[in-house]
Amino acid sequence: MPNAWDAPQITGQAEAPRMFGGIVAPVLAGFSLGTIALLVTAGGPPLAGAAILALTIAVVALLGAMQFSTQSVVYSTRPAARRELHPEIAGDIARLNMIRNAQFRERRLEDWYATAARYSYNAGLLAFLAGVVLLTVPHRWDAPRVLVEVILGLAMLAELIWSIGPLARLVFPSADSGWVRRVVAPPLQTDDDAWRESRRDGPQ
Repeated sequence: MPNAWDAPQITGQAEAPRMFGGIVAPVLAGFSLGTIALLVTAGGPPLAGAAILALTIAVVALLGAMQFSTQSVVYSTRPAARRELHPEIAGDIARLNMIRNAQFRERRLEDWYATAARYSYNAGLLAFLAGVVLLTVPHRWDAPRVLVEVILGLAMLAELIWSIGPLARLVFPSADSGWVRRVVAPPLQTDDDAWRESRRDGPQ
């Protein structure tokens, strides 16, 4: 039976854009802007020009993530909140169907903006890490500086893996990862595939 409301695949889906778009991205963008200003006025490491370029890309991508995540949250109103905002739908099936159809369309927009926000955020993080790598390249190398670059390189590799869907699912599991579904047995037996298909059908 099709679901009356279009529910997200992950219950807490709307919280992710609030977190990285409303907290993390502004902090990193502010740090990048401050560093750019410092490098432009004072110079610094041997690869300062390349670092400024990377951090500029990071600022633009992180600002994009903030905008996209804001729009994702705008369209993330859940059915319970809609019923509270429109109490008249309890006795008006025509009005209820209008609200359900609106929610169905807005869920698609929520997903689109959330995906755009995630790509922008990941691009911003990669550019930010690249900028930090370039900032820390010294005039003269020693063991601690080599270790710093190795750590930052590993961080960039982890973020790159996280950004690529198939690789991310292998290294960073989700509730739908194959091995998680095999190892973690749910307490109740259900036809998960049929249930997921019903959630994609949308309101009728």
